[in-house]
Amino acid sequence: MNELIAQFAEQAAQDTAGEHNEVNLEVECNGSTFHIPGNFIEQFADLLVQECVRIGQKEFVNDSSKYPVFPSVAIKKHFGVEQ
Repeated sequence: MNELIAQFAEQAAQDTAGEHNEVNLEVECNGSTFHIPGNFIEQFADLLVQECVRIGQKEFVNDSSKYPVFPSVAIKKHFGVEQ
């Protein structure tokens, strides 16, 4: 897992610690079931979107000739996505 994604997961867990929300997602992995609360999912997604926006803004500021092309290559590289 990309280190930045792990940091977002840790941050989302800290931000939502102690909050009581219903489970919105159940994930099975290696015979175990993990219950993921909706507030964690929302916080994690928010952090991810904020980072994508930050990368997009950075790419535009560094080379405004890229407008209106979405900086997908820079975002994929930033998160270590190869596809």
